[in-house]
Amino acid sequence: MPRIDTPRLVLRPLDLGDIDAVTEGIGNYDVTRWLSQVPYPYGRSDAVSFISDTLEAGDLTWAIECQGELIGVVSLENDLGYWLAR
Repeated sequence: MPRIDTPRLVLRPLDLGDIDAVTEGIGNYDVTRWLSQVPYPYGRSDAVSFISDTLEAGDLTWAIECQGELIGVVSLENDLGYWLAR
């Protein structure tokens, strides 16, 4: 999967090193309440499953990174979907 670098953001493939950032980002109710298919509360095992499944399937899903930190995820599977950490 390609990596996209812009002056402000990086879109890169998710990896297992993103588990804590994904758990924290989606674990915030103010983020989760806008998503249609996410369990709440969202735990570490949910993030492990999501990232592992995404990697295994080769989905078009990228981490959104700003200044070296994951701030969200964007996906082009079936529909455009994204979330941004609070």
